[in-house]
Amino acid sequence: MSSSHSSASEAEVELSAAKSNKVMQEGNAAKARLSLQQVAVVTLQTNPTISIAHWRREDAKAGVNITKAKYLPKIDYSLATGREVTYDTRTEIGEGHIRSEIGLSLSQLLFDFGKTGAEVDWSKALENSAQWRYKDQIEKILYEVSDIYLTVLELDMLLDNSNTNYNAHRETYRLVKLNEEAGNATVADVQKAATRLENAKTQSIEQASQRKRNESEFRRLTGMAPGRLVMPALPKGQRNFALGLSEDYVNRNPYLNGILSDIQSLYRQQESMQLAYLPRLTLEGAAAVKQNVMGVSPAIGDARLQIVLRGSIYDGGEKMAKLEQINARISENEARYREARRDLERDIRDTARIVSTAKTQRNTIERRIGASMDVVRLYTEQYKAGKRTIFEVLDAQQELYTAQAEQISNKFDVLRAQYSAYRIAGVLSKQLLGDINFD
Repeated sequence: MSSSHSSASEAEVELSAAKSNKVMQEGNAAKARLSLQQVAVVTLQTNPTISIAHWRREDAKAGVNITKAKYLPKIDYSLATGREVTYDTRTEIGEGHIRSEIGLSLSQLLFDFGKTGAEVDWSKALENSAQWRYKDQIEKILYEVSDIYLTVLELDMLLDNSNTNYNAHRETYRLVKLNEEAGNATVADVQKAATRLENAKTQSIEQASQRKRNESEFRRLTGMAPGRLVMPALPKGQRNFALGLSEDYVNRNPYLNGILSDIQSLYRQQESMQLAYLPRLTLEGAAAVKQNVMGVSPAIGDARLQIVLRGSIYDGGEKMAKLEQINARISENEARYREARRDLERDIRDTARIVSTAKTQRNTIERRIGASMDVVRLYTEQYKAGKRTIFEVLDAQQELYTAQAEQISNKFDVLRAQYSAYRIAGVLSKQLLGDINFD
């Protein structure tokens, strides 16, 4: 059964790796279109943090089997041969010969007052804790992936907006230059337009530089270069973040559940330690065949089967010290849980506030953009007719650019807040990966 399970796991890993390699090949293309799900799949396959959490979970699983093995019999054997020298003090005669031994021993636990059962419960609690920590690492890495993905995509859109603003300023500069040549504008007007044009160019350069810096972080986290990123779409039924469901978020959060599992494992360890002073009842057997023992002699054999009771009378206070250590760790983890819960509740409030504020700002920004576009068009026409100054045209263009940049940032603020809500609830992997299972 274990072999079958191992083969199935290897097949799943190979299948996931094949999917990951395919996605990575697609992503390495110069102009590949990358979705957030594709990037998430590749990251989970290649990120070292996920691998560390995965193997710690496997370590904990093996620990359960190690503890359960105490219920099963232990059979050992021994083979020995070598030269033996005997000396008789009465005759003062010594002689050498070859001594040989074959031995077989058996030990089976019969009863230990529940100590081994407590140890099994302890190891299972450790496994459960490792499982929650693995899930938490997946949620954490996926949130970091979604954040850097949205950051790069946002910078791409802001850069496009900056380039559009630069082109608009360049067109305005061209109009001012033509007016100056026709005698309808001054050299000062041309210089003002040129200064604004340089400012718009600087904004584009800064956006491009910031994009490069975040591209480096994207590579570090995902192991791949960002291609043409696709705007993610949130499921219609998951757009609203309800603050009233905060207790449900707390109960599902993998980080908090990991701490609770740590506390439970410490209680199981405590129970095991409290039973350590009780004796163990075992069935022990041994058989041996020996030849040339204490001189040349024919082969002789012996066998025994007995019930043995073993226990400890005094351990120097070791058990009590360990119990005090466990109690301290329990108190520490309980404090960690309270701290993490407060942080989570703060994140819930912040996320709800961001979503609410962003939705309120969205309509205002849209109205500003519509009005700014009308103002730019009208002021440009009036400038051509000599009814507006170049300052008024340039200010209108800057206002339009600012409003469009705020609209882009507002859209990504909502997306980040929603992914933060998924992270808090411990369902981000489900939202990003769909039917792909990494558990």
